[in-house]
Amino acid sequence: MSNRRERTVTICLATAVAAVTATVWWHGGMHSKESVRFIRESEARARRFLRRTRRRSQQRKRFEQGRWQGFLYRTGNRFPDPEVGGDRLADRVRSMLGPIEKRYDLPRIHVTAERHRIVLHGDVDTSATAAAIIAATRHISGVREVVSHLKVGFTRGETRPSQGCAVIEPSHCLRELTDAAILAGVSASDAPAAIGAVLLTLLRRLPVRTRHHLAAHLPVDVIELLPPNEWEDSPTTEIHLVEEFVEEVTAFGALAPSGARPVVDGLLGRLRTLIPEEVGAIAATLPTDLRHLWTAA
Repeated sequence: MSNRRERTVTICLATAVAAVTATVWWHGGMHSKESVRFIRESEARARRFLRRTRRRSQQRKRFEQGRWQGFLYRTGNRFPDPEVGGDRLADRVRSMLGPIEKRYDLPRIHVTAERHRIVLHGDVDTSATAAAIIAATRHISGVREVVSHLKVGFTRGETRPSQGCAVIEPSHCLRELTDAAILAGVSASDAPAAIGAVLLTLLRRLPVRTRHHLAAHLPVDVIELLPPNEWEDSPTTEIHLVEEFVEEVTAFGALAPSGARPVVDGLLGRLRTLIPEEVGAIAATLPTDLRHLWTAA
């Protein structure tokens, strides 16, 4: 909207407010409380409308200027400066990732830049999507290194942009583990606690590096079943026998000692099928009795 048009709108609004004021004066008198309140509300609505109109016209102006600059940039055979780094490079990456986020219906990817090093944070739906984002970032002019902290699986309560406030369905891994717990005799309401107890006992028995490798293969909704700050860097527990492992699981109170062993077997067996690439690495760190439990469950 041009300045001339803005002035025209302002004059029209002022005329309308003056007409309302004259009408109220004629019919009800200017000094009644109702008339004064009506006039003030009319003026406030007019001012809000004018602010909204001005803001939209400014946004439209910036949009058209950007389109024109882009047209000139493309027709002039210009290319992005490969020496640009820092915040300007981060803005360039955000601009290039925008269409990808829209295509895959993803929440906003957080981008930071340290000179020519790009760091990505955010949640994606699959590892293939994460790989596509990383590959696209590497091909942007000025990017020399990409560090990805993209996590597969959405956090609890987070949705795709198109879903609004829709409820996120449980991950495939969580559904499989829940089914295994129920088949072993655990009620559906107690299944999350049972899964968390078995998984926490296993993670704490593994060396720190191995447990982090295992956790990297688990979706967010499974990791959220674990107590925070109790497994990431805690000392490795000295458990060598199957009976000690089961006793450690029951110590969390999620399972009764009499029925804990079938649940442990069922959950470990199902977990092994969900992360086949980590089975050998986990088995190599366990003592003989627990290794048999892990590979034969």
